[in-house]
Amino acid sequence: MMTEKLNSKELRGTILGTIFGDAHVAFNNNRTAARLDIYHKYTFLDLLEEKASVISQVGGVTVAIREKIDSRLLQRGDTRKGYRLQTNFHPYFARLKLAYDFSYLSDRGLAWFWMDDGSLWWKDEWKYAYIAMDSYQDVQVFQFIDFMIDQYGVHFRHAPYLGRGGKLYNRVTLRKEEFLSFREIIRPYIVPSMYYKLLSAKELETV
Repeated sequence: MMTEKLNSKELRGTILGTIFGDAHVAFNNNRTAARLDIYHKYTFLDLLEEKASVISQVGGVTVAIREKIDSRLLQRGDTRKGYRLQTNFHPYFARLKLAYDFSYLSDRGLAWFWMDDGSLWWKDEWKYAYIAMDSYQDVQVFQFIDFMIDQYGVHFRHAPYLGRGGKLYNRVTLRKEEFLSFREIIRPYIVPSMYYKLLSAKELETV
């Protein structure tokens, strides 16, 4: 699933999706340029390749994907294997990170955000759908909620929860009917390894 050539607006709106999601944005010393660093486990290589096909469309940007072995051991004693995407330092990523405006998100960028930080539990019965926004301040969470209502008519709800040690984390949730509307927006851009975040267990049996 390699992405066609995107115009500048769509390119910005898509890359923002992973900046809002799993991408680590590292600035140079004077904050005039930044690079993207993205890690996904090996089963999600198709998502990383999709990201590379888009990010590499930015003029002057180089993208490399390398295998990465996580130094942290899993409970059963073996290692976590995955792939790491890294770009060169470029002013484009610094501008995107510093702007941090949800209103620039495209449909494809929204799909990237969901694939990075969204969760779906829909087996025999519906349980939940949410986006983890742990690193976001409340004001940013409500900016996202307002954007989704204004742009798409989809109503996310602020649902903070207590994590380990009593720390409060931000999360936005969707009811089933709202999720069904939301997934039609992002469906064209979901890579196969991420269908489990889009479809019920029964639907997955037919894919």
